[in-house]
Amino acid sequence: MKNTQSIILLITISFFITFLLIRFVTYLQKIKILPNQHSRLHIHHYIIGILLILITGFISIIFDITDSKNSYAVILGIGAALIIDESAMLIYLKDVYWKKKGRLSIYLIVVFIMIFLTITLLTN
Repeated sequence: MKNTQSIILLITISFFITFLLIRFVTYLQKIKILPNQHSRLHIHHYIIGILLILITGFISIIFDITDSKNSYAVILGIGAALIIDESAMLIYLKDVYWKKKGRLSIYLIVVFIMIFLTITLLTN
């Protein structure tokens, strides 16, 4: 497998695993097995995703450490999943996470995984 393919595959795997984990955690919060954040300030996980992508992009451009590309790929996949998972909330500007309109995030996750896998297959 070429280096580009392995990097895209790392992005895809970290993206998918993060999506599954964050959905699992938020579901456990919804059914009150895990505590939910009930303060006045609620930081959605898309904020963490944006910070991860910004920091990773900055570090990878400024320092250009080729040995760290795999780490950058994993962090990028995690950050992207955190953002796309809440994309319906960003589009509708209200909490639709567990509502019918919230399915848009699920559809976008599937689309991004298909795009990542297609690019992986096309880079032989």
